[in-house]
Amino acid sequence: MNKDLVWEAAKRNVALYQSIVLEKEGWLVVGPFHQLTRFADVPPRFELASEPEQLDPERK
Repeated sequence: MNKDLVWEAAKRNVALYQSIVLEKEGWLVVGPFHQLTRFADVPPRFELASEPEQLDPERK
């Protein structure tokens, strides 16, 4: 992650998160979100409650 981007977000009081998305057997899997900026009023880590999404419906 670009440190200048993180610093600019912090200066503007914007919480910036990063997550890794993987493809597994034709499905997207979203990992946990990790906070890159530091604020007391937002969680440092969270996960989205979501259903897996198939990349190609024809692929089994």
